[in-house]
This record gives sequence, structure tokens and C-alpha cells, in this order.
Amino acid sequence: MKFWFKSDVGMVRESNEDCLFVDEKLRLFIIADGMGGHRAGEIASSTAIEVVSNLLKESLKPSLDRKAIFETILNALCSAHDVISQKAQDVSLRGMGTTIVLAYCKGNDIYVANVGDSRAYLIRNERIEQVSEDHSLVAQMVKAGKISKEEARTHRFRHILSQALGTSSHLIPFMAHLTWKKGDHLLLCSDGLTDMLDDQEILSVVLKFRGDPKGGCEELIKKVNDKGGIDNITVILLYNDCVR
Repeated sequence: MKFWFKSDVGMVRESNEDCLFVDEKLRLFIIADGMGGHRAGEIASSTAIEVVSNLLKESLKPSLDRKAIFETILNALCSAHDVISQKAQDVSLRGMGTTIVLAYCKGNDIYVANVGDSRAYLIRNERIEQVSEDHSLVAQMVKAGKISKEEARTHRFRHILSQALGTSSHLIPFMAHLTWKKGDHLLLCSDGLTDMLDDQEILSVVLKFRGDPKGGCEELIKKVNDKGGIDNITVILLYNDCVR
């Protein structure tokens, strides 16, 4: 497996409230996109990364079966949610929260989990598929047939989340299992990417840099910044070059 990652402040924001984590040995990849003023977003995203990565590094053992892996990931996300919620009791941090998306690769099995609107995409056979679930008001509107997916990208309510770590009264993370094949790419990203590039634009870049995660990451961020880069942008791109 080959991979690359990059986080960029963008062209408008003064600080980067995105945070990422990569553990090559464990094959664990995480992105968190914080929210809240006066550095609260940075604190929320970094706290989520710290809590989730530490718990998963302790608990993800090779002997775990699929059910146990999902339970381990769920427990880590709920623990991060509790820690951030507690920190948000501080008046200066009130209202802070963060999205999170992660991928854990075990052989040809990939476990994906997310809360909020940070996404995971599988690119296979020149097709792109979102394999995470957006927890947002516009996602609910798309599901109900009230607006199209394209309309959701520019809708005035697109940044209203139905779930986030630290802000939701009841957390229900999305989790999925995938089997990936040689030649597949897996992309994790914050909404700084998907607010500016649609799925086909993302696919075009990944295919242009097929098998070159570094080139793909750099080109994705360049394209966003060329369009104005209104938010922080974070991407992790994995490529399965295994023979199996």
C-alpha cells in the first residue's frame, strides 16, 4: 500500500482547524475538522485525534474479528465525544465540536467510520463512490428528495451538521466494511475539498495521478486553492498496489 497526506490552511482562513493522524504500521488514518471560534475548533479536532488514535493503538489487535473491530472503533469515537463535550463546558470553548472520518486497513479489509461531513471515497475501475455518510441537514434533504446532491453543495444550510463529536446529545457514528482490490484508491478528506470540487472533479485528479498518492494530494489541494480555497483542506490518499 502506498499513501500520502496533506493539510492546507487554504486561501482565506488564518488558522487550520483540521487535524490528521497517520500510523503506517497499524494502517490507521484519521481526519478531524474542528469548529468553534477562538481556537476552539483546533482544540476539538486535536483532542479527537489524540483520544481516538491512542485508544485504537491500544485496542486494535490482529486477533480481533469484524464485530470486535467495529466495537473498538465505536468505543473510541464515543470516548472522544465525551472528552470534547466535557471540555466544551469551559465558557471559552462552548459550542466547539469536530467531524471525524477514519479508515483502518487490515489486509484487504477496510473499516471506515465517520461523524459529521468529512468523507471517505473509494475509487475503483474509474468510478468514485462515497463510502461514508454525511451527517448534515442538506444530506437529510437530499435523502428526502427535497434537493439534489449538486444543489446541496452550495445550499445555505450545507454547514449545519446533524452530528459532530462534542455537540450531539446522542452519537450514532456511521461505520462500514469494505474489501479493496489491487488498483483501488481510498480518499479521506475534510469538507474544504468537497465544498469546492464535485465527485467527478475529484475522480479526474485521482485518475490523472493513478498510483501516485503524493501527486494526487498536492493536485487536489492546488485545485481547491485555485478556486479560492475558502476553508482548510485536508486529504489522505491511499493506493492499493498489493498483488493480492
